Amino acid sequence: MKLSLRNFEHQARLSVACAVLGGLATLAALGLILRRFDWGNFMFSYNARGPIMYLLAAALGASLLLAAIGFGLGLSSAGQKKNKQSRLSWIGFFVNAGVIVAAMMTGLLFVFSRNPLILG
Repeated sequence: MKLSLRNFEHQARLSVACAVLGGLATLAALGLILRRFDWGNFMFSYNARGPIMYLLAAALGASLLLAAIGFGLGLSSAGQKKNKQSRLSWIGFFVNAGVIVAAMMTGLLFVFSRNPLILG
């Protein structure tokens, strides 16, 4: 099967695929944060010299990029007369919008609750 981005049905499928992959990346970033989150003090403690910052930036960046691409594909293919899967386009559009909001909220959680520690 040849994937053509001129075909609206392929855009709809790709939009949903981007939503799933972006959502998984956001969940991975949230998992990294919650693994070391102290609910009593509402702080996320991490080694400032460790790779956690790069992992979080990569996961949230990938999530936002994938969701933005999926959002655009869903928006451009939704409501087209030639698109037999218009419903799938709308699903991709709204799920990608939710993934964008979830990634931004995860980033804000990190920024406002971080507690960098310098460990040996």
